Amino acid sequence: MKHPVLIKFGDNDFYNTFVPMLNCLSRSRFEGTKEELLALINDISLAFYCLQSAHRREPERDECMKDYLTLSMDRLYYGEDEVKAFFSDPAEVAGSNGESFFIYPDQEAGSF
Repeated sequence: MKHPVLIKFGDNDFYNTFVPMLNCLSRSRFEGTKEELLALINDISLAFYCLQSAHRREPERDECMKDYLTLSMDRLYYGEDEVKAFFSDPAEVAGSNGESFFIYPDQEAGSF
């Protein structure tokens, strides 16, 4: 992936879901649009959650968790301009508690 990505999730308990997912995406050949990236993230987020958690798979719980992990377009920042604008806005960055996850190309993902 050639573009920076930032996910504003709002729950810092999911560091072990989103950071590995962003690291995986960063090493991928993904070159699609923001809409395609959003669809991909929403498709794979439950799998990354299940890989890092100890809960037993249960269809009803999995469906609830998939709904919880589903991102909307306003929580995904894709490309240099959008990510830079996010970090430039003091209201976005102030008071963060590790619930936003980001990655720049050729770097490891992080949170703030």
